Amino acid sequence: MLVISLPHYEFVRVSGEDSRSFLQGQLSCDMEQLSLEQSLQGALCNLQGRVIADFRVLQHKDSILLQTQANQADRIIETLAKYAVFSKVVLEKVSADPDSSKISAFGIDTASGEASTAGLLEIFPQLPDQFPDQDNESRLSDEVALIKLPGSATRFEIWDSSESQETATRLSNLPAMTSQHWLTLQMRAGEIHVSEDMSAEYTPQLLNYDISGVINFKKGCYTGQEIVARMFYRGTAKKRLYLLAQSGTSSEVIKTIHHDGKDYPVILSNKLDEGAGEEAEESLYFAVLESDSAESGASFSSPTDPDAKLSVLPLPYGDKGGV
Repeated sequence: MLVISLPHYEFVRVSGEDSRSFLQGQLSCDMEQLSLEQSLQGALCNLQGRVIADFRVLQHKDSILLQTQANQADRIIETLAKYAVFSKVVLEKVSADPDSSKISAFGIDTASGEASTAGLLEIFPQLPDQFPDQDNESRLSDEVALIKLPGSATRFEIWDSSESQETATRLSNLPAMTSQHWLTLQMRAGEIHVSEDMSAEYTPQLLNYDISGVINFKKGCYTGQEIVARMFYRGTAKKRLYLLAQSGTSSEVIKTIHHDGKDYPVILSNKLDEGAGEEAEESLYFAVLESDSAESGASFSSPTDPDAKLSVLPLPYGDKGGV
């Protein structure tokens, strides 16, 4: 079992008697499915159907928490505030910095290291007495939340919002994983998050949000819903997010992927360095590619290093669109 602190996350707390109904009209996930034992993945889109931010949604006692990326909480609050005038809701930013004693977030890989999932329960009596089994399931005990993350790897997140921060302190003393290890697990799960620089640049379809469960096509209307739904139902996507692997080490950090005379920018990379450890066997890259080429077994390369061959890896979520 390996642990990593995730201080870069930001949280938006939504409270007030209209919280759930208000968010139902703004977010891509179905808020009716949110419960103390079920978290959700969702996105906030603009009127043009582009993703402003993505997040994990958690019911936390009488409030709802939206976990998002660095420098995205203020943007979410600013966007939601435009529609909150006639709703009884309060929007506030919460830090994930362990030093702030507000919410400390940690990632857990129970498949690596010596201790197992059962070992976590022995170490932390404050945790729920039963681990979640299904993707996105959650458990809440006092001020500590435990969430099962999607993907083939056995990953969890723990959020500690208690005043004592006892769980966070004890987690900090466990064997740590590298940020590269955690990113490898995320990318192999097909998990891509909208950073500050990516905000309002991509449609959900380009980021696979329509097939990974981030978009629910059975719920009612939300901002940008008409455009998002039209893209989904009009046919097969011509472009999508793909995961590519480059075996072996290389001094070059690939920023552009080349195929058949076209270049595609890399959105996210996890470059394997010498001595990175057993957890990373190959460098990984996320890029939006033309579906016909990516799914035909075509070979991709770097425009500056023709010998750097990249292959497309399968993603685990398949077609969950509309769930």
